[in-house]
Amino acid sequence: MALVFSSSSGCPWTKESLNVKKGPFWKTKSLQEMTRDEWESLCDRCGICCLEKVEDEETGKIKLTSVACEFLDTVTCHCLIYGDRFYLNPDCVALSADKLKHIEWLPHTCAYKNLSEGRELG
Repeated sequence: MALVFSSSSGCPWTKESLNVKKGPFWKTKSLQEMTRDEWESLCDRCGICCLEKVEDEETGKIKLTSVACEFLDTVTCHCLIYGDRFYLNPDCVALSADKLKHIEWLPHTCAYKNLSEGRELG
């Protein structure tokens, strides 16, 4: 049996007041609205965030190297110190919805980058 909403039914709720959202969380929430678990689940473990980067002094462009952070398990692409990474490795990049606008080195396959730029996930 379908639930029908009508302003004349006397029911205090409307579809709008219930704010019913359908679909996966990344389609119904902004990056800022996601829980920590939702945010973390977007990562595909490519390991690019954990590669050492160098800045070209002339152009200011960031270039990736083939050297991984010492705490990256290169088999699983998991950080060995994830919970303490910012304390134990001050150079670790903290991704956030606000910072994504300024990080150009993320790959086109990155879910964070795609969502922050208004694209669908593949």
